[in-house]
Amino acid sequence: MKILIEVQTYNRKKITEIVLNQLVAYKQDADLRIVNDYSSEYDNQWLSQFSDDVVLYEKKLSINRLKWRTFTNFLKTDYTHLYMCDNDIYHDKNFITTLKKYQANNIPITLYRSSFIHSFGEGVSKYLKKWDNISMKSGLFGGASVFLNRAHVEKIVELLPSEDEWSNLCLEEAWDSKIQKMIDVKRLYLITNESYCEHFGTGGQNHVDRKSDYALNPTEYLKENIDRIWKEIE
Repeated sequence: MKILIEVQTYNRKKITEIVLNQLVAYKQDADLRIVNDYSSEYDNQWLSQFSDDVVLYEKKLSINRLKWRTFTNFLKTDYTHLYMCDNDIYHDKNFITTLKKYQANNIPITLYRSSFIHSFGEGVSKYLKKWDNISMKSGLFGGASVFLNRAHVEKIVELLPSEDEWSNLCLEEAWDSKIQKMIDVKRLYLITNESYCEHFGTGGQNHVDRKSDYALNPTEYLKENIDRIWKEIE
């Protein structure tokens, strides 16, 4: 099992630093790739303290184009699994152990129990089965925390149009929703019953304050750190 963690970054230096330090500390044997989308608050040299694998494309790109490149570039590597998360998603120290525990189910996994996604009810994401520590759902998981195996990425890439067409199509339907349908028409996924990550979205593209999206039922470890992190970034 060989995991690539890929994080796209754009500005918000403080939370980016906190998130990347946490990933580095607890990623175990996974590798970390950082994509710098032409941040003005820091450069590749600053990001290189967190990883030797820092990518800067030819110009600033949309998230849709960045994800297109994530999937196509992944298949040029020998990694078996891909974990994608945002640069404002802070992880529990056991996040990799949890992903490894459930990866054999061959279903996409998210570690983030998003208040925003859950607020839409079963019309967007429906529970199918519940166990002690994890549940199976059908519907949207959101793109903040996504774990895929190589077969999932192969299915996505097989159906990907050109980068330009993909970018245009994602203006009508978000990239995360589109890839779920490419993997499985039922859009099945596993979600941990405790959230193994918290979202610090203030100042981000889709969420402007701490109340617009946050973790439901975060782990005890996260609970111990959430207030401290908010104080550091606000």
